[in-house]
Amino acid sequence: MAKIIKNIPYRRQYDEKLEEKLFQKLDELPRFASDFFAYMADDVESAVSTRLSYATDLGIFFEFLHDYKPEYADIPIRDLPAQCLESMTMSDIRYYVRTYLSKYESADGTVRTNTKNSRAHKLAVLRKFYHYYLTTDNIVNLITNDPVSAVVLKVSKDKPIKYLEPHQSAQLLDDIEGSRGASANKASTRQEKWNEKTSKRDLAICTLILGTGIRVSECVGINISDVDFEDGSIRIIRKGNKADRVYMSNEVEDALRDYLFNDPGRYEPDDDNKNALFISRDHTRMTARSIERMVKKYTTAVTGTDDITVHKLRSTFATNLLADESNNVGLKEIQDALGHSSPATSSKYYVQQKEETKRRTYRSVKLRET
Repeated sequence: MAKIIKNIPYRRQYDEKLEEKLFQKLDELPRFASDFFAYMADDVESAVSTRLSYATDLGIFFEFLHDYKPEYADIPIRDLPAQCLESMTMSDIRYYVRTYLSKYESADGTVRTNTKNSRAHKLAVLRKFYHYYLTTDNIVNLITNDPVSAVVLKVSKDKPIKYLEPHQSAQLLDDIEGSRGASANKASTRQEKWNEKTSKRDLAICTLILGTGIRVSECVGINISDVDFEDGSIRIIRKGNKADRVYMSNEVEDALRDYLFNDPGRYEPDDDNKNALFISRDHTRMTARSIERMVKKYTTAVTGTDDITVHKLRSTFATNLLADESNNVGLKEIQDALGHSSPATSSKYYVQQKEETKRRTYRSVKLRET
């Protein structure tokens, strides 16, 4: 496990690890692609995670192009010129998106599949990539043929947002508080002791996410010094390393105080993680994956399914915020609360709540007195 460097914010450490992965991916792409990623970083100011996702998707495309186009079969992918993009036709792109991506073998021999939505996302990435080289002022890399823009892949309609009902949220917190989180699954005595030891920490994490809607990556990055009980706020680092503050309800504050000041089972951090808020049994900062596993353990016991992830706790927060008419919350408030850079991302919660309100209105109509 990599040693955590002191005094470097968690989010920066996380981004630095992603940067390393991004550089590795860029080394597998044609050299000319570096212009596009420089544009993404400087002009679009996209997050490292977004650029890494783009590089991964484009890597798949260039592996396909290299194998599919005989004129480029003997040229290493790194040496492919920008003009190779012009060799693709609309038929080639359709085949790539509709057939090849459905099931293909990656460079390491693993068989990969993509859902229709995943294939549509890869097509959108390719469309942006082509658009850049169609409009670039770098005459060496300028292309004139666009086989991508006319290719359309209809995606499935957005599925309803999954979230916990109010009674399920209450049951989740009750179960954690009573150290019964896995009892519905007949947990072993060892598991029950484990739940009891970590119950205050787990309750603080779930209450915090349910009560503020922060992302798991934001939760992981919180330091003790970020929690201001006098102001009732917590400093978090959003995507793109943007600092923000969320505010605690009484329940959130009580759960955090109980964990920080009244938890005899709280793990002692090692020297490199003294300021981390949530500590694992390894005495290091909890990871996003460990929180995801913990949340799924409890939500599975409550709901009987394993599809309520930690992200669904964030969805529960947004749903509850909109459902409370006394809050007078609109799209802008949801966008700010969730830290979305675009209102389009937040609109799905707003649309779903409007549909739920409409449903209640229709159901309230009485044709005959009973």
